[in-house]
Amino acid sequence: MKLRYSFLFGVLLLLTILPAPAQQLSMPAIFGDNMVLQRDAPVRMWGNTTGPGRISIRIAGQTFQTFPDEKGYWETELPPQKATTTPFSFSVYTSTDTLTFGNVITGDVWLASGQSNMQMRMNEAENAPAEIREANHPGIRFFQVRQMVSHIPLDDLEGEWKICRPENAGHFSAVAYYFAREIWEKQQIPAGIISASWGGTPSQAWTSAEMLKSHPDFTEKINETEQAGIHWQEAYLQNQQEHAVIRNSNRGIDQGVHRLHYKDTKWTDVTY
Repeated sequence: MKLRYSFLFGVLLLLTILPAPAQQLSMPAIFGDNMVLQRDAPVRMWGNTTGPGRISIRIAGQTFQTFPDEKGYWETELPPQKATTTPFSFSVYTSTDTLTFGNVITGDVWLASGQSNMQMRMNEAENAPAEIREANHPGIRFFQVRQMVSHIPLDDLEGEWKICRPENAGHFSAVAYYFAREIWEKQQIPAGIISASWGGTPSQAWTSAEMLKSHPDFTEKINETEQAGIHWQEAYLQNQQEHAVIRNSNRGIDQGVHRLHYKDTKWTDVTY
């Protein structure tokens, strides 16, 4: 019996010596190096953690604290920050994990969303080479949201913040770039553009299933779609493959039919 108690005591002692599991932090991809925080408004931050410990945020010489809920989700609001072009860093940390975001500025954050006219990139715009060479504005930052499909709202996205420099600007939305540049030139306020566009998408594609169901024109179709159990990413990739076959068989682009001064005088009439 004494030997048994000694063994149990040794196990308990070992457990008290072993370090506690590290509390891992994560935040959505919208938080990253080179990001722009919204000025003159409460700064909302959120994320997840694997443990119940305290979350601390160190920014502008101040520390703010919050705690996660039972599922590990946490969020908090920080005091408003003034606009600044002077880059700074801030950290989010627990006792065992730290996330640090560098080269951050504060200004106005805008969402640029739409179809092909908003998606059109700078390298596709008029006078693109000259415009891109001059696109050197550290006070303008772009976050390009990767195109993804899902039948439910997602908690995170894919993308990263890019500083407006010639090596990056060619992939920016042209409309959003000229908008941000005008703001910068007139107000000298940093601009953060979240670019989430998808050419050809109808408004229904951006609307929740619950909202579409409330409209009689879509109720039956949405119910059928949900019951079918479609894997949306696979369905999208298959659609892209089928579309590519059609697109590649269209020789009109090779002939220049999309150009303004294309002459169709050699076309023959079709009788039907």
